[in-house]
Amino acid sequence: MGAIELLVIIVVLIGVIYALNSRSTAAKSSSESAPGFFRALFQGRATLTCWHCGAETDSQKPRCQHCDRELK
Repeated sequence: MGAIELLVIIVVLIGVIYALNSRSTAAKSSSESAPGFFRALFQGRATLTCWHCGAETDSQKPRCQHCDRELK
């Protein structure tokens, strides 16, 4: 593969990553902070929805941060 083809592939990949990042940040309203593609990918902390109260809570916690009921 020639150098020009490789350069075109790299430019296209950068464009796709940029589009994913800008789409994920523009999808939410300005009152909510959208994490962005890379921050969501590498933040390392996941949230889950408590099935008791329906609020999002940190998945590393054994109990819901809102209703204090056990997460299973």
